[in-house]
Amino acid sequence: EDATRGGQTLATVLVYLNDVDQGGTTAFGRLGPLEVRPTKGSCLLFFPATAEGEFDERTEHEGSKAIEEKWIARIWRHQYRVPPPYGLDEDYGDHRALES
Repeated sequence: EDATRGGQTLATVLVYLNDVDQGGTTAFGRLGPLEVRPTKGSCLLFFPATAEGEFDERTEHEGSKAIEEKWIARIWRHQYRVPPPYGLDEDYGDHRALES
C-alpha cells in the first residue's frame, strides 16, 4: 500500500452493527474456508500482515451478498500515521495540545 495512506494494514476490526440472518457473511477463502456470520454487537479482529510486515494473502476476505441490510464499522491500524484527509491531524491525541 501507498505510504501516504498509512502503508500496510497491520490490524483490522469489523464491528457488526446488526444481525444478518441470510447471507452477509465475511468469508476467508484461504483459511479453511472460514465464514463469520454478522451478529449485532460482535466484532472480528484479524491481522492482514505477517510478522515481517508483508501482506498475508491468507487474510484476503470478502463479504457475501446480504439478503437484508448489513451494517458494519471498520477500524484499521496501519503501519504509518495516516495524514488528513483520510486520517487524523497531527494535534489529535497529542498531549502537548492538552497543555496549552
